[in-house]
Amino acid sequence: MADDNPADDHPADDHPADDHPADDRPQRRESGGDRRDRRSLRFTRYSALSILTVPTGYTLLLLARGIWDVNAGLLNLCVGTVLTPPSFLLYRWLVWHGGGGRGVAREMFSFWQTVMVGALASSATIGIADAWFDAGGPLIVAAGLTGQGVIFIARFVWLDLFTFARRSPPGHAPVPAGNSVPAGTPSGR
Repeated sequence: MADDNPADDHPADDHPADDHPADDRPQRRESGGDRRDRRSLRFTRYSALSILTVPTGYTLLLLARGIWDVNAGLLNLCVGTVLTPPSFLLYRWLVWHGGGGRGVAREMFSFWQTVMVGALASSATIGIADAWFDAGGPLIVAAGLTGQGVIFIARFVWLDLFTFARRSPPGHAPVPAGNSVPAGTPSGR
């Protein structure tokens, strides 16, 4: 049963969780537990997608390393740049269900910045391993994962709270993309 005024049943500090806050439909609110559950689901999708994208990047890095005798850290930056557009589209649609409404170009630029932070961290550890140990495949991958792992959670938080956050009405916190709470569901009342 849908309420005429859902704000009466929810604390004032909750924010609307409608996918399209500009609509004239009544806004639904979700509890803090619902937000945590949805963020956990997005983090799970983000982590699962990383199981696909990270090995793809390292496979391309090792292939490039076999072709060009260039420091693997520099090659890693190139691979990160080349893989940004397809990776962005995958994360945007599969984790954040179409983005946050800021526009594809702005979201991609923000996403690319997080890719470059991760690539710089992994490139630094890869470059050091390559320079010190003339690293082969397994050491390159281990060094890169070490550098990238440090950034992994911070990157998710940035993407979730800023890059893909839905715009919200004045006086409400941003709503991360993928926080749809349809009317008639237990959390949408």
